[in-house]
Amino acid sequence: MAAAAVGGWSGVNSWASSHGYKGTSFNRDFGDVAASNAGYENYGSSRDAARMLAAVDAKGGASLMNVDIASEGVTIPSDMIVHAHRGQGIQDTWNYFAIVEANGHKAVVAVVTQYQGQSVAADLMSRVLASVDKTLGQ
Repeated sequence: MAAAAVGGWSGVNSWASSHGYKGTSFNRDFGDVAASNAGYENYGSSRDAARMLAAVDAKGGASLMNVDIASEGVTIPSDMIVHAHRGQGIQDTWNYFAIVEANGHKAVVAVVTQYQGQSVAADLMSRVLASVDKTLGQ
């Protein structure tokens, strides 16, 4: 509905391009397996996702991201506050996006996978969060 309100995927793509999100494009509805099988794919980069997360945080929207990624196997450092979202796609694609805070510092995290599944993505996100926590503690 949100995409339709701005002119469909063409409108979303135009907005993304005009705002510097060069690695992001939408060519089908989410979960449309038939369109995916016909070669219509959605693309996004972790860089674009991180920039979008920073923009969400700057507008005060972090609290809107409330997926419980710990229940999906992601280990969250005990001193870290995590506002997260998860993207689950076709062909075992699994992505995690988060705005995190530890030791009075914030960071954005985007873990994007393809053909890896939930357990691999959760393990990767756990390792990235541990690394970010260590860096924010310095």
